[in-house]
Parts: sequence; C-alpha cells; structure tokens
Amino acid sequence: MMAVLQRTIEKRLYFVLFVTFIFRGAFVLNAIRHPDRAFATWPDTWEYESVAHNLVQGHGYTLHDTPPYRPEMIVTPSYPFIIAGIYRVFGRHVVPIVLLNLIFSLASVALIFILGVYLTDTPDVAFWASLLFSLNPNAALYTGQVLAETFYLMLSVLLFFIVVAFDRPSLIAIIPFGVVGSILLLTKPIGALPIIGALVYAVWRSRKPKWLLSAFIVLILVFPWLYRNRLKFGMWKFSSVADMTLVIYHAAPVVAHVENLPLDSAAMKYLGPELYEKVADRYPDPIALDLAAKYARKVIFSNTGTYLKLVLTGVPIVFLMPMSMAEFARFMGGKVSRQPVSQDVISAISKLNFSKALKLVYDRRLRSLTGIGAAIYIYALFFNLLLLLSAFIGLFRFSDRRFSIVVLLLSLFILVPTGICPSPRYRLQLEPFWSLLAGYTLVSLKNKKEE
Repeated sequence: MMAVLQRTIEKRLYFVLFVTFIFRGAFVLNAIRHPDRAFATWPDTWEYESVAHNLVQGHGYTLHDTPPYRPEMIVTPSYPFIIAGIYRVFGRHVVPIVLLNLIFSLASVALIFILGVYLTDTPDVAFWASLLFSLNPNAALYTGQVLAETFYLMLSVLLFFIVVAFDRPSLIAIIPFGVVGSILLLTKPIGALPIIGALVYAVWRSRKPKWLLSAFIVLILVFPWLYRNRLKFGMWKFSSVADMTLVIYHAAPVVAHVENLPLDSAAMKYLGPELYEKVADRYPDPIALDLAAKYARKVIFSNTGTYLKLVLTGVPIVFLMPMSMAEFARFMGGKVSRQPVSQDVISAISKLNFSKALKLVYDRRLRSLTGIGAAIYIYALFFNLLLLLSAFIGLFRFSDRRFSIVVLLLSLFILVPTGICPSPRYRLQLEPFWSLLAGYTLVSLKNKKEE
C-alpha cells in the first residue's frame, strides 16, 4: 500500500515538474530568442550583469564600466557571483543564466510539493499547491530575466523545508539552516524576514529555542560582507538599496503629493540639486544615499498623515495587480513609457480622482502590451484573484495553525510598508507560501463537495 502511495506521489511530482518546465520554459524561450528582454526589469538586471562582468574582468565589485571602477553596495553579492561563474565558464551570454533560473524554478516547485506533504500529510494538497505555483505568471516573468528572484524563492522555501524535514534542532539541521539563511540574506537584504519567520516557526513547532543558534551562523557568515562595506564606505550595511527605495519611492511621492509636483522635481526639491544628482546618477553614491535617507525620513515623519494615506491606498494595488505592467510589457517586446505610474496612480486615487488614475494606467502601461501580452495579463489577473482568495480562506483552514500565522505576519511585514511603491515583485516572495494555503483550500472544498 505504501509503495503504491509513494509511486502516486512521484507521478504527481513529475507531472507538476513537467508543467513547470513547459510553462516557465516558454518565458525562458522568449529571453533566449530576444536576449534584450532578459533585461526588462531595469535597472536591476543591468546592475547584476554589470557587477558580474566586472568581477570576471578583474575590476572588482563595481557597477562602473570605466576606470577608476569605484566599489558599490547597491547589489548584494550572491547572485552576481553566480552570474560571474557562468560568464567564466560560458562567456558573457544570457542563455545559461535564464536556463539556470529555470532549474531554480523547478527546484522551488519540487520543494513546495515536498513541503506540502510534510505540513499536511496530504499528497493532494502538495499537488495543488505546487501546481498553482508552477502556473504562477508573476513568478514565470522573472524566470526569464537576469534577476535573483528565482534563486531567492528557492532559498526561502528551502529554509522552511529544513525546519519541517529535520523537525528538531540538531547540528545537521542548524548548520544547513544557517548556511542557506546567510546566502538568502546576501541575495536580498529583505531575506532577513523569511529567516526570522522560519526561525519563529521552527521554535514554535518544536518548542526548542536551540533553533536560534542558526541566527549566529548567519551572522558569522555574512560578517565579511558587512565588514567590507564598513571598510569601503564607513557603514555597517548590507546594501544601500533600502536607502534608495526610501529616498525615491517613499519620500519623493509624499512631497509630490503635497506640492503637486512630478516625482523627479519633488525629489530634487527636498534633497537639493547637488545631492539629488549624486543619488539619481547611474552609479549612485552609497554615502550620498545614506545622507539622502536621513532627509527622506524627516520628510516622512513630518508628513506622517499623508505618508500613511498613500501607503494604505497602495496596499490593495500590491495585492491585486497580477504582474508589473512595465516589466511585463518590456519582456513581451512592447515599448513602455519611462514615466513612473504607480505613485501617480496612488496619489490620484487618494484624491478620489479615479478617472485620472485609469487614464494614467492606460496611457503609460496598458497600451504598451502586445496582443499576446494582453491575453497573458488577463490570465494573470484571474490567476491572482484565485490565489489570493484561496490563500485567504486557507489562513483560517490550514491544518498547521502556526504556519498560517507565520505566513500572515510575513505578508503584513513585507507588503504593508511597500504600499507606497506597489509592485507584484515584492509580493512574489510570499507566493510559494500562499500557494500552500491555497492548495489546502482547494482540496478542502473538493473533499467537501464530494461528501
């Protein structure tokens, strides 16, 4: 009986992996046929690629393509070093990068399947959860680009897999957790939140605080990067990307809303022309960004009401927008306006000017979609609604209440602060876990109907 069940589980897993290969592979094929589309998410893709190229050329960890090759700390090192390794072996080509992303995607889907079995002891839940994530267009979009998202997602799910697979905090669990956690943190600084979430779940599940020793391993392994930034820039920071986000995407919209200015003009007004030039430069100065972030915090604290209003207006957009329209349109070959839209739309909605908001979305984004792109985007819209609704119901029905509470807290901590600069890309890191909740909901409804 157990052998039959095992074969059934394996067949379902192979089926989901096959679907993943076909669906995500179509996005990867688009990037292979049109290599420029692998850089649709600008400037992030360019930053990863530039640092990797400079590492291979022996110029150091820098974005600059000309001497003196000044060091930088916008991009954390894990993914650029992976790309650099690919360049060293295969040359400066996009194809092996997106193919590796496809492998990361397949690994993520397999881990979600296995995690579903461990958490629910129900192969049906594992099947539907992994299938949902397999067919997720938001995740597929970044599989075909030179971005760390697929690698980051794999590591996030792997952390929770380590917790449920080993259950108790022995050394063979703590050390892998620490290693994976450190790589996750060096891939994206926001990786600190999944690490904390996984540790909370691990201690809560096992009632063994010994899991917290993993945090010390993470700190030890990331210390060299922190120390490097202290030597180079005088700051104990993982990255200056948080400063950039605060300056451009949080404080500037507040000034723009209050003074009815374009975003660039608003940023220049509160920073001053000289500091703004250093921050908005193609090669932003980390020290200038640190200073600009202090001004940004003053703007936010002195306009708290306006800031919260914009954040709360943007939060529903973070949840409901299925994919980034600009990034997807460029990935499908459309010509997209360089004008920002999210912050202007939020400002218009907060003033109850819905007609202006719709016009902005259409003029600057929707009209850029090709016919195929529009069809995929409509599919993404319905898929996202299914995922959100099923995951929300799953929060109250999931068999492991501790897991659903941790996912809820992670969702709030990650998405609410990003409301002022809504992007489905921020939401992506939660979608593997939402898929598990959604899969449980779908199976519960199916079983109830059969009864």
